[in-house]
Amino acid sequence: MPSCKSVSTGPDSIPTTGPSSLARLRHGRHGAGCRIMPEAAFRAEVDRYSRTIRETYAPMPGFDRALLPGAVEEETMALYRREGIHFGEPEQGTARKLNESMGVPLPWD
Repeated sequence: MPSCKSVSTGPDSIPTTGPSSLARLRHGRHGAGCRIMPEAAFRAEVDRYSRTIRETYAPMPGFDRALLPGAVEEETMALYRREGIHFGEPEQGTARKLNESMGVPLPWD
């Protein structure tokens, strides 16, 4: 791996040290360490890679599209944010008992 002196170290570059480098990128915390490319270039390359997978890879048998790891979870999270997390009858019963014992009304009652 090149030394920090031979790679970009500007404020808009991507950190390359530590296991959570991409997590820091996603949350805008770059921290110290070597940086290999500007953030905008990295994001553009990730977008290109994702688009190539979606547009050119054949889906696995039984699926209608090719997905990258985490795509299903991302879609599920977006659904939960829009519609809330659905509680089945067992979960509602447990919540009712807990809320009755604490005297807190349930939002769906």
